[in-house]
Amino acid sequence: MSTGARVVLYGRDRSLLETRSWVLQAAGLSIVATSSGAEAEQALAAEGASVLVLCQSLRADQCERALMVAHGTGRTRVLILAGPASHCVGSSEDEVLSRLRRPEDLVRAVERLAAHAAMRA
Repeated sequence: MSTGARVVLYGRDRSLLETRSWVLQAAGLSIVATSSGAEAEQALAAEGASVLVLCQSLRADQCERALMVAHGTGRTRVLILAGPASHCVGSSEDEVLSRLRRPEDLVRAVERLAAHAAMRA
C-alpha cells in the first residue's frame, strides 16, 4: 500500500542510500536521498517531508542536527536505522528500527510513520 508520502533519506553511505531509495521508490514513495546535511535540511523545510529516515552511517553531530530540524517542523516523523556503530539517539516520538531483515520491513515502517504524520497535518 503506497501512501505517496514524501520521504527524506539521509546517510553517509551512498550504496546504502541508493539501495534503500530504490526499495522505497518501488513501493510508490517519493524519495529525496542525500548524504548532505544541508540538502536534508532543505528538503525537510521546503518540501514538506512526512518522514525522515536516518541511516546508521551518520555521525552523532549529523544525526543530532537532522533530528533538531525534523522535530522543529512539527509534522515530520523520524525513523532511525540503528546498527552496531549507530550514533543516533532520538526522542520518544521517534521510531528505531534495529534490524532490517527484509526490504518490506523498511517500507512498512516508513508507511506507518507517514500515516501518523498525515494524521498530525
